[in-house]
Amino acid sequence: MTPAQDEQVERLFHVAIALPAAERAAFLAQVCAPDEELLGAVERLLGGHERAGDFLDVPVWQAAPALIAGRARFA
Repeated sequence: MTPAQDEQVERLFHVAIALPAAERAAFLAQVCAPDEELLGAVERLLGGHERAGDFLDVPVWQAAPALIAGRARFA
């Protein structure tokens, strides 16, 4: 992708993430049509964002006991 396309993907990601989850697919279908590459790039960012969850919301010193005991979940 070109730098301009990367910027477009980033802009669309930020708009989409601010929408309620139920409205994102319709928004992306409208603004990305018929560019499947653009749609896929934005969807991959959204998926990564969702999978990350609250990973960085817990300080490592609080998460360490669960990590050591093997009870932590990251996905």
